Amino acid sequence: MSVRRSAPGVPVLVLVLVVLVAQGCGITGTITGPRGWTFGTTSSDGTATTTEVNDASGLVRDIALDPPDARPGPVVAVAPGQPNGLDVTWAGGVCDDRTTIDIAAAGAGLVVTVRTHQPDRPCDAMAIQRVIRLQLAQPIAPGMVALHQ
Repeated sequence: MSVRRSAPGVPVLVLVLVVLVAQGCGITGTITGPRGWTFGTTSSDGTATTTEVNDASGLVRDIALDPPDARPGPVVAVAPGQPNGLDVTWAGGVCDDRTTIDIAAAGAGLVVTVRTHQPDRPCDAMAIQRVIRLQLAQPIAPGMVALHQ
């Protein structure tokens, strides 16, 4: 009578490998990739606005629109006290009902493209400076970010 041995615990080895990879990601941080955010607001006069942010670079971890400590001015600046944060300023308008911001990798830097839309009604408001704060996976010098509007 021969004794039949079962194959080594392949499923167990696969499970151990999955657990080790998951722990490794927990130790080194999260895996980043393309992401998107959508914000909706309504002004005191009932006007609804939507801002959509699309990050194809995989470098943006989080964003903030018009953060209170932002200093609009240069087109791109390091966020106050945040070496991995960049404030990107663009000209918007109080009549804008939709803003789309696309972020893409460009070599070692980024390209930020801002498109605004105004409804088909008269608007005599002047442009206002808006800011998006990008929290990045790594520091990027402001000079390595191009803004297109």
